[in-house]
Amino acid sequence: MPVGKFNSADVQRFFVSECFECFVCGKNNWDAIHHVRGRTFWWEESLLNYCPIHNNICHLYNQELNREEFQEKLLAKIFKHLKYKGYELKDIDKEFIRNNSQVYIKMSLNQI
Repeated sequence: MPVGKFNSADVQRFFVSECFECFVCGKNNWDAIHHVRGRTFWWEESLLNYCPIHNNICHLYNQELNREEFQEKLLAKIFKHLKYKGYELKDIDKEFIRNNSQVYIKMSLNQI
C-alpha cells in the first residue's frame, strides 16, 4: 500500500493491517492515499492526514475532496479510526492539529 513520506511502520500497523475500507465510499480494497490537507508542509505527513482511498473511483477528478466540509469529515474519520486502534499522537500530529485547530475544535464539540 502507498506510504509516501508517512511513517511506514505506522502506515503498516494502523492502515494496511487494520483498515480495509476506502474512507470516501466505504468499500473494501483501497489502493491509494489522499493527503486531506495537502502535502506542502512537513506536518502534513502526520498520520492524521492519511486517508485510504480508491484512486480511480474516489480520488481522481473528485471535486468533493476540495470542499472544506468534506475534508473535515475525512479528518474526523481518520482521527476516530486511529484513536480506536490505539494510536498515540506524535509531535508531528500535534503540529498538524495546531495547524488545523478549528477542525479539531468542531470535532470535540461533536459538530462533525
